[in-house]
Amino acid sequence: MQPRFFQRLMGKLTAFQLRATLLLVTGTLVLGVVLNTDHRLTLVPGLIVIFVLCLLIQRWQLKDLLQTLKAQQALMGEQNERLNSAELAIGRACLEAEAAHQQLLEMSNVLPLVVFQMRVDPDGHCFYPFINQKVEEIFGISAESLKDDPELCWSDVHEDDRACAQNAIRDASRKIRAGCKAQLIELSIRLMGKKQPCQVLFRAVSSTLLPDAAVIWNGYYQDITGHSDARDEQ
Repeated sequence: MQPRFFQRLMGKLTAFQLRATLLLVTGTLVLGVVLNTDHRLTLVPGLIVIFVLCLLIQRWQLKDLLQTLKAQQALMGEQNERLNSAELAIGRACLEAEAAHQQLLEMSNVLPLVVFQMRVDPDGHCFYPFINQKVEEIFGISAESLKDDPELCWSDVHEDDRACAQNAIRDASRKIRAGCKAQLIELSIRLMGKKQPCQVLFRAVSSTLLPDAAVIWNGYYQDITGHSDARDEQ
């Protein structure tokens, strides 16, 4: 409510009380005349004084209420300003984070590697909070599809290599949760989905153990087909 509303309310209450006082005084006078009891008219000044005091008290109370309302409105204004400032700060932080993510993605896309960040939950479920667009060149899968279904990454991997890699990731994550130091995973996997099978180096280093016991791995996939250190096909 606005202060003007209470000012109008105070005026209405005062006018009502004045009318009530006049009505009571008039009624008392009429009653005194009808009953011919002049001594009762001596009550009129006292009644007038009492009602005037009531009016003054009511006005003071309304003034106090109005001041309290103004103070509350000022406090609410400060809180709204703080809330707006917090919302603006959150919005700026989100924009900055998005810009940083986009910059990192653009920088990683020029590398001849599939750069990724992988999260491994305690139940063994894996997904990629970050992976660059190079994954499509090596695995034939878009980064967006892989974020929705991380298992697509293993769909064309030789079944023996798939089992070896997944077990290595789970075992290393389990060691991190048990208190071991940073773990390194490095192995070669065979992709069988392309016209020509290729060798891919998988290398990842554990970086963070989250409060929910999930392990964050940072690493890359690299096509090493034809390299001297590539593993011979089994």
